[in-house]
Amino acid sequence: MADNPIVLENQKPGTPRSVWDAPSSNQIEGFATQFSVDNGSTVSFKINLNVGQSATAPYRIEIYRLGYYGGDGATLVTTLNGLTGIRQPDPITDSRGLVDAGNWSVSASWATPADAVSGVYLAKLVRTDNGATNQIPFIVRDDGGTSDVLLQTSDTTWQAYNGWGGR
Repeated sequence: MADNPIVLENQKPGTPRSVWDAPSSNQIEGFATQFSVDNGSTVSFKINLNVGQSATAPYRIEIYRLGYYGGDGATLVTTLNGLTGIRQPDPITDSRGLVDAGNWSVSASWATPADAVSGVYLAKLVRTDNGATNQIPFIVRDDGGTSDVLLQTSDTTWQAYNGWGGR
């Protein structure tokens, strides 16, 4: 048990929930292009900022891994600073009113470290001009790992009932 990477990871200092679990704002919003990536792979984010059509706004992405971490619930893994966001094109709406933002361009990416511990991660989006925040959950897998335990998330349910786009 002492060499279990998840046990070792969860012994690291945490980040207080008041820092990483912030309220969502429509001033900055987005999603990961892949909900689940293998460690060592890149996760890309499509992010929309509620600004004028030709305006831009500064933001950052704080990447957290969720876990015990002394009861804090997460730890800061890295921060992507100095990003500039735009208003993405209006999403595509079909005849049933379903909304698809697949026409948005990739705004930022994070190359997960090859030794990243598998688990649920959270990209906290923070506009640095007005403090607006939002969150993007994603999974980092370890396809080369072996374990007697498997955690299966309900990520497709999260997406089906996320309420974005008014549905």
